[in-house]
Amino acid sequence: MIYEIEIVRLAPRGWGEYAKEFARVFRKHDLGASLLGLFQADIGLLNRAMLVWAHEDGDQQARVRRALTNCCEVEGSTSRMYRTVPLLPRPLVGSWGGVYEVRTYQGHPGRMDDAVRAWEKHLPPRLKLSPCVALFFSEPAPDGSWEYVHFWPYRDLNHRAEVRGRAHEAGWPPGAIDYARGILKSQQSEIWLPAPFSPMH
Repeated sequence: MIYEIEIVRLAPRGWGEYAKEFARVFRKHDLGASLLGLFQADIGLLNRAMLVWAHEDGDQQARVRRALTNCCEVEGSTSRMYRTVPLLPRPLVGSWGGVYEVRTYQGHPGRMDDAVRAWEKHLPPRLKLSPCVALFFSEPAPDGSWEYVHFWPYRDLNHRAEVRGRAHEAGWPPGAIDYARGILKSQQSEIWLPAPFSPMH
């Protein structure tokens, strides 16, 4: 499976037009087999859409690309491919919450396996508080850089604050300061809202 996260830059106040046109093309070309999520940036850099794709192979990915060519007014886009790990082998679609926190961490060269082991140890008790619906790791770049992205849905921002306030009970985050400074170079957190027809919602 090929997992892809695409970030689309929109004109100011462009989300409504983009979502309407995307939904039309999405239904016309029957792209439901590939789309995992469509989100609007709510906290962070605004006027962006995020699409999360799961492609069976390169042919399916190319079909999606052709269907979406010139379908919407956008100012640019970037995408990156990811893989999953046995701990969370497949992203979870369905109704999970009204807001999604998406956290992107960049790691020091050579420390990806250490990050995976830390998550394997610490994530199961954390999941008793709220779900993590996706965990993606990039392949290491030639310079050894890598990143991972994790998706946390909540009912609302109050629910997020409540859960994160109790996370220490589950030994979360993994390794705390030692882990963060020894394995990670940077951490970014953003809040995204799912589109009404997003498979993750």
